[in-house]
Amino acid sequence: MSAPTSRDEKILARRGQSALWRGVHALGSIHLAMLLLITLTGVCIAATFLESGFSTRVARAYVYGSPWFNLWLLLLCLNLICSTMTRWPWQKHHLGFVITHAGIIILLGGALVGRARGFEGSLDLSRGAPPANQVLLDRPRLTVESPATGQLFSTPFDPEVRTPRPDRPRLLPLPSSDVQLVIDGYTSRSIEKTTLLPDPASPNPGITLEFTGPFGPEPIQLPLILNSTSDSRANLSPQTIVQFLPTLPSATPPPTAPTFRETQMVLARDPAQPILHNTSGTPSGFRFFLGSRNSGDPLELEILRPDGSGEIYRLTDLLNRTLEDFSGAKILVARYWP
Repeated sequence: MSAPTSRDEKILARRGQSALWRGVHALGSIHLAMLLLITLTGVCIAATFLESGFSTRVARAYVYGSPWFNLWLLLLCLNLICSTMTRWPWQKHHLGFVITHAGIIILLGGALVGRARGFEGSLDLSRGAPPANQVLLDRPRLTVESPATGQLFSTPFDPEVRTPRPDRPRLLPLPSSDVQLVIDGYTSRSIEKTTLLPDPASPNPGITLEFTGPFGPEPIQLPLILNSTSDSRANLSPQTIVQFLPTLPSATPPPTAPTFRETQMVLARDPAQPILHNTSGTPSGFRFFLGSRNSGDPLELEILRPDGSGEIYRLTDLLNRTLEDFSGAKILVARYWP
């Protein structure tokens, strides 16, 4: 029997002589790779609809974080490794093939390590605040306090993944006790409702206000008690405070509008003919000139008062700012068109 001479003959010979190499070629076949990729594509499409229909945590629990999904990724990684080994011994023209497969293997390996040892969370950072050292994880937990000892018991509990129902409750045994917690209901939208009841011993009257509007589908009820240090006011929104007072505060008169207002559109090339509009029909006598002393210098605005006095300012110093003149006039350079 003659020894194989070509590279292809050597590969065929080792497949026939070694069970290990037969397994490597079987796991690295293109047919297995296509099966794994097509299945993963279909599963990811289904998980996308699951995530949009329910939540990210549901998709993570049933698909992305499930053991069978990790096993499928591990098989794909093993397929890539075996596919790379089927070309052994590698030659120069295999460099691109090996680098491409090695890169995908590293990505899959990093994903598997991150799924096993990593976590996802958010960190609030504010300018000027001290460094933050707490990460908020998207992992709901249920905390129960023992009525006998006051000890707190905390356990991971995600009702969105498997919602408890009366016919399918979730049982949680409490440690160091014979008590078993039975959870048979869950709602994602609960409203705390406070009801005021008459109290003959209290001299303070109470009132309940109900607000409907763009706050949400449910009305907002605010119970308020007069002369109470904690219950006489409530926050309807970050900008709105409702307070129960014995008398209305005195109204502050609104600021008076100026009796005279004039708008001028001044053309730099023809400042003597501004476009005027004022509230009295009589010009104020103020005149404005726009220009620069030398070519390339910053633009300057010259303001002349009715008595002939005036000042010169840089245009950038007055743009979108109100200048209070000593004559009592307020001058605002609202816009500039080059």
